[in-house]
Amino acid sequence: MTHRIEHHGAGAGADLYDNDLSEPYTAVAQVTYHYVMVDVHENTLTATTYDLSGNVIDTFQVSR
Repeated sequence: MTHRIEHHGAGAGADLYDNDLSEPYTAVAQVTYHYVMVDVHENTLTATTYDLSGNVIDTFQVSR
C-alpha cells in the first residue's frame, strides 16, 4: 500500500487557494489553514491533520 502526503502552502499567512480536484490522485480536498501531527510508535506511524480550532480533518496509519 502506498500513501502520498502532499502539502502545499507558503505559511506565514499566505492566501489559501483552490485545489485541482480533476487530478486522478485527489480523492478529497479541503481549503483551510491546518497543521499535521505525526506520531511514530514502534512499528506504526499515525498522521493526523487538524484545523486551527483543533478539529480533526483527517488521519491515517501505516504499520510495518
